Amino acid sequence: MLVLDALQRLSSHYKPFLLFLTTQNTAMKALDILNRLQQMDQLIRLKGTGSPNAFAARLGISQSMMYNYLNLLKTLGGPIRYSQRGGSYYYEYPVTFELGYR
Repeated sequence: MLVLDALQRLSSHYKPFLLFLTTQNTAMKALDILNRLQQMDQLIRLKGTGSPNAFAARLGISQSMMYNYLNLLKTLGGPIRYSQRGGSYYYEYPVTFELGYR
């Protein structure tokens, strides 16, 4: 009940991230998830993801888990698209991914 109360008080921007965290295996630490999201952002920014299968392999996760993370990034506002021609995910326009302190 406390978790639901806390989620209701957060801005809608962070709710998808926290909901994603609550559905993951408890052995997976929040920091690991943040690091994975930052790694994905970097590869997308560089247009160096490769195919969905290659992207998942680069991240060391299953393709279905990669899609879960990708959907989270999109839910957080990431304008992510896939280019068949370029063979990589990319940002439709310049964005900055931040979940931390500056």
